[in-house]
Amino acid sequence: MLDLLRERRYDQITVQDIIDRADVGRSTFYAHFRNKEELFLGEFGRTLDPESLRLGQENLLQHLHDHYDLVLALRGTEGYDATMQRLRQSLLDSWGRRLASSSPRADGDAPDAAARIARHFLAGGIMEVITWWLLAGMPHPPAEISRLLQLLIAGSLRAIGTPAAQPAAPAG
Repeated sequence: MLDLLRERRYDQITVQDIIDRADVGRSTFYAHFRNKEELFLGEFGRTLDPESLRLGQENLLQHLHDHYDLVLALRGTEGYDATMQRLRQSLLDSWGRRLASSSPRADGDAPDAAARIARHFLAGGIMEVITWWLLAGMPHPPAEISRLLQLLIAGSLRAIGTPAAQPAAPAG
């Protein structure tokens, strides 16, 4: 699938193209995947998941930079939308865990409103910057984007009284 994406746009690739390239039968393909979207999200989508990468923000940006040819092949397709939604959800989950663990409540209840709002604010802001950066052709290096995001994140977290740090990578 990834090789095909380097040759043509996502919406021009069929299941038949995939099974021909992989040299597998149609029944074998469908024994593992419902459709090409499921295969795609399992392959390329997983590479954009910060929890799977366990690398952090700058490395995620570097990964996107290194695979920009795939991003271009996806632009304007449902594969791009699905991938960006997966990344957004991963950021929401990561920030939700980070904010819940950094400010545990004495009564054991769910995080307060500031933490819930900050989770969405941070994930949304990071996604907006990543989206702009990709669509603008990555006009700044990944390290610079990461540095600027860190400044914005730190200020946001200070505003709600939470220590400034990125979501922690999962143990293991």
